[in-house]
Amino acid sequence: MANFLWDGSLERKKIHWVKWSDVCLPKSLGGLGIIDLEVQNRALLGKWIWKFANDKEGHWQNIIAKKYQYNLKSLLPHSQQNGRLSWIWNGIIKSFEKDDQFGICIRSNLKIQLGDGSLINFWHDIWLCDVPLRIKFPRIFAICTNKTGVIADFGRKEAGGWVWNIPLRRPLFDREIEIWNCFLRLLHGRRSSSFDHDWISWEGSSDGIFSVKALVHKFNFSMPPCGDRKLLVWRGVAPPKVEVFTWLVIRQRIPVRAELVSRGLTTIIDHSCNTWNLTY
Repeated sequence: MANFLWDGSLERKKIHWVKWSDVCLPKSLGGLGIIDLEVQNRALLGKWIWKFANDKEGHWQNIIAKKYQYNLKSLLPHSQQNGRLSWIWNGIIKSFEKDDQFGICIRSNLKIQLGDGSLINFWHDIWLCDVPLRIKFPRIFAICTNKTGVIADFGRKEAGGWVWNIPLRRPLFDREIEIWNCFLRLLHGRRSSSFDHDWISWEGSSDGIFSVKALVHKFNFSMPPCGDRKLLVWRGVAPPKVEVFTWLVIRQRIPVRAELVSRGLTTIIDHSCNTWNLTY
């Protein structure tokens, strides 16, 4: 898309004065507000993760679970469960699990909501803290007899909250008591939602429902702002061409002679004059 808009073909290569990632930022953050197709595509792929978790009555979800040997009660699919994934489903999983800024954005805003505890894996899903419990409390996980069960296997929901029963294969050592108490405090501090079933909410919107637009908006505004002075450009008091030119001036990206020479343009002989002072 950048090459198309900027005519950056091999035959007519043009200088890209502003990074494409900056161009795709919202105007309020110093960009031009152009849609980044890569971000849009990954947001569309992320919608399938949301549907996999919350569309339990869909036939496609049952087919995916049986084909790749997922647990039908799993809220989130994992790539390590099966190495032979189709290129389509592999792209969906890799986009969700990729350790980059977009992957972190979508994973941090998809929150597992505790209902009856029948769909959430107690040790392997991220439902109580920022990491799975098996990583947060490796010592407790090592001595627990049930390492694959759902939350409902470790307790029951009552009016006052959850009553927990964590089966251990041996008594605790003295050095493990403090870890165990911290583990229990974390468990008792979690409150279940008003729903009768487990589900995943989207923290990027007020109603908790996922949307591609909300994800793109959340990702764009997770980027660092470029300064409040950029907001002075887009006032609608001048033609768009003038506003874009002013935007380039503020970013010091006007193709003056000295700048063109510094970027490798050899057709300019005299570049000692007609340069602008673009300090703001």
